[in-house]
Amino acid sequence: MADRGRDQPGERRIDFAQLRREVEAAVMLPDFAQVTRRARWRRARTRLTTVGTVLLVVGILGPAGVVADLRQTTVQGWVSRPDPQRPDAGPSGSPTSSAAAQVTLAAAAGVDLNHVYALVDVCVADSCSLQLSRLANSPGNSGKPIRSDLLRGANNRTGWLDSVRLTALSDTSLLVSGLTDGDRWQYEPVDLGSNDGPPAQSQTPPVTTADRTVQRTRFGKLEAVQARSGRLLQLPSQPPVSQPAVIDNLAPAKGIWVTGTEAGQLAMSVSRDAGHTWTTQSLGLPVAQMSSFDEPVFASYTGMTAFLLLRLADEEFALFWTVDGGRTWHRQPGQLPWPQPVPVGAAYGLVVRPDGSLLAWLASSPTITYLESAEAGAQFRVTSSGPGGPVFAIPDGYVELGIRPALSRDAATWAPAQVSYTGPGG
Repeated sequence: MADRGRDQPGERRIDFAQLRREVEAAVMLPDFAQVTRRARWRRARTRLTTVGTVLLVVGILGPAGVVADLRQTTVQGWVSRPDPQRPDAGPSGSPTSSAAAQVTLAAAAGVDLNHVYALVDVCVADSCSLQLSRLANSPGNSGKPIRSDLLRGANNRTGWLDSVRLTALSDTSLLVSGLTDGDRWQYEPVDLGSNDGPPAQSQTPPVTTADRTVQRTRFGKLEAVQARSGRLLQLPSQPPVSQPAVIDNLAPAKGIWVTGTEAGQLAMSVSRDAGHTWTTQSLGLPVAQMSSFDEPVFASYTGMTAFLLLRLADEEFALFWTVDGGRTWHRQPGQLPWPQPVPVGAAYGLVVRPDGSLLAWLASSPTITYLESAEAGAQFRVTSSGPGGPVFAIPDGYVELGIRPALSRDAATWAPAQVSYTGPGG
């Protein structure tokens, strides 16, 4: 990356024009074969079959205005549906059109609850626009998204898009990624403010436990974003695992957690000294037994007790947990009491509440099932107290991407959050 100013070796300011060129040149395809990627796409399309007729009927019978109904569940997100009591039938800034609009809350991320952003995919007929909007409890949204036509671009609104992900590099720096046409992982940085930071220091600043660790490409090198300036810094060392994937929903002070593989098995690598040293532990699960369609779901509140929930190749689920910061892992016996049969490819998630209880969810259109556990996952029970949509953790709270998105500090009480979007080309 081209440096600016008088930055010292190992210290770089985020140059977003260069960052775009760099991630495009360094993009790494998933290591599984093209036929597997195509199978994933066909699988996702199959999941749409049962709701396709519903969408068609809603589009024909719905009133004039936007009709946002259930569509594909993506890796991080769910689908926003309008309030039937409102004539505009949509979140703030929603498009008004005689054609049905399918509105998907595809992903959310933030460094804290004051800086939470969502990716909203808005499709009218075969024209789609991936848009970035801020999620906020107060009515501060302008009625329009912050950015539109991400990943696909304004000239390719009919392009295929899957596995959309949003990463918060800082409170003003975001990275949007997803699988696009041609089975290509595409990355698009978004700069919402100045990242110049203070003048260059006389010495290269060390990475500290206050700095966030990020990846700018899939399975790529881990880097640190300096908390006070937004500068990119090199970690002292990389985790000793293959296919590393950094966990980005924990506060930096709770350690750097990275999933990966070691000797053909699922492994977790943890650093508590800003990347100087790593503790790596195999979970004893062969990669061949894991689903090739899903990434493990990590959940922790304290940074010492943590959980890893994943789907297996036979469509069953496995839950692992640690109480010593990742030094040892144990697999919980039994199965989660999801309604049977579990739909193939149904999205799922897990979070740890501040009181230590677990909240798991399974999205099987058009319903969502919640499980709770107060016994560290040894026993789960079905609960009806869920917020209404998939729940994801951010460093100091939780985001719910449901019919009406919401924010929370304890994953128990929720405050409505506004999200803005417009129609493609709007």
